[in-house]
Amino acid sequence: MLPERRNKNLSISESSDNSKSANPEHSLEIVKQKWKRIDEIMGKSDVRKFTWNLKIQIQVLKRAVVSIQRLSRLNLTEKNMGIELIDNSYLLLSSVYIKDGIDLCIVAWILWPDEERNSNPNLEKEVKRRLSVEATAAANRSGRWKNQMRRVAHNGCCRRVAQTRALCSHLWKILISEELVDALMNIEIPLVCFLVLILCMSFSRENI
Repeated sequence: MLPERRNKNLSISESSDNSKSANPEHSLEIVKQKWKRIDEIMGKSDVRKFTWNLKIQIQVLKRAVVSIQRLSRLNLTEKNMGIELIDNSYLLLSSVYIKDGIDLCIVAWILWPDEERNSNPNLEKEVKRRLSVEATAAANRSGRWKNQMRRVAHNGCCRRVAQTRALCSHLWKILISEELVDALMNIEIPLVCFLVLILCMSFSRENI
């Protein structure tokens, strides 16, 4: 699932397990390997990738960062590591490009244009509006996880993932029945990607 934006950058948190004894160079290599795996998944055309508000997710993945707090013992400099740092606090990762991403905001707009054009896109509201009470409750239960004490905990990211998955399953069936998949993938989604490209070019010029 695509993550949410945080100040135009994506912050990837590493596991705190054995963080004190971990070798910084090894930790950096692990981060790079995991990010490469994400890049491979996002670039596959046979993997369905769906999210809420694709435009934001594309912007995030084009300029993602990882905190170097866990790598403080490593002498991270552009000169000796060939890397780029932001504010001496974040390591800039390579850009990830999403191939054939599905935006549920756009899906909802295609299915109910009159309703959606007068509303503010919001995942929580859309889930309550489109899913049954039982399906909404099931998605919320799926968004829970158990902590180390085996107690049920709540995590906003896990909850959004479960809600997005449930919403996609429901809307995709309607999209197929209405024969609107081609319109989504061949017209609307390419327009979203083009809009993001323009926004990113504008942002780059402002920061020159």
